[in-house]
Amino acid sequence: MKKEQQKQASAGAAVNEVPGERSERDDLLAVRVGGKASSMRMSPSRILKLYYVVSFLIGLTLEIFLAHWISTKDIGMRGAAIITLSLNVLLIMILPLVLDWAESRYFKARFLGLAEIAKTNPDLASNLEEQCKRLAISKLRLAIVESPSDVLFSYGLWRLNPRLVLSDSMLNEEDQVRMLPSVEAELARFASQDRTLVFLMFTVVEEIFQIVLLATHLVP
Repeated sequence: MKKEQQKQASAGAAVNEVPGERSERDDLLAVRVGGKASSMRMSPSRILKLYYVVSFLIGLTLEIFLAHWISTKDIGMRGAAIITLSLNVLLIMILPLVLDWAESRYFKARFLGLAEIAKTNPDLASNLEEQCKRLAISKLRLAIVESPSDVLFSYGLWRLNPRLVLSDSMLNEEDQVRMLPSVEAELARFASQDRTLVFLMFTVVEEIFQIVLLATHLVP
């Protein structure tokens, strides 16, 4: 009897969990590796941070080769600087594509335009269109992900073809009044944020790293 009561109590606790409140299990994503299911913490913002880290490490690795080629007179300092800048521009350009793949691969995202949203939720589509006009954002697409908790994230390239990640639970008309201020704040943050600056900083740091390698003769 005690075991049955404990099971009922635990079940009741799960049912009475406050909706919208983020718990650790909401961030756990099951990924199948080698036929076995493993768990890892993942979210759209963490994928972006991981992309930054990987991009920066790729840039630093490239500087080791560039420093070697400069010391052997294969290329000059100007050529190495152009290669470094070109790499970071490329990484900026493919950033939305990488995040699109990650949203589709890990979160099973459905990408919808405002016209498609208007068919099922015209009020939401109208509000989003109004906000986009006010912020000079064009061709907004929504990436709808299946999540029990609220997910809100935006990314894009220079305000071109921006993506707004939303959990499907936030599309309910009864929750629209609650979520619209958060969506407006997220779009305003996207309009005022330029991720190009991040990669320009990477370029500067990588160039400094290259100079240090050459000055200390760490690369033969």
